[in-house]
Amino acid sequence: MTLSDNPLLITSGLPKFNEISPEHIEPALTRLLEEAKDRLEEREADIQPTWKGLIEPIEAIGLPFEYSWGLIGHLLNVMNTEDL
Repeated sequence: MTLSDNPLLITSGLPKFNEISPEHIEPALTRLLEEAKDRLEEREADIQPTWKGLIEPIEAIGLPFEYSWGLIGHLLNVMNTEDL
C-alpha cells in the first residue's frame, strides 16, 4: 500500500469506509501531522497579525487532519474493534 492509496487521505467524494482498515490509520495520521507541521513552519515565516492573515490559514492547515480523524472517530463509534 502506498500513501496515495490510503482512503483516509482521499478528501474528494464520499468517504470510502469499506476500504479503510486499521493499517491505514498510523501512516495517514503521521503524514497529515508532518504536512501540518511543515505548513505551520511556512506560516511562521510570514505572520500577518490579522484574522485573515493568521487564523484562517491556521484553521485551513488543520482541516485535512480533522477530516481523517473524523472518519476514524466515526468508525470507532459504529464498528469499534481492538485493531482500531
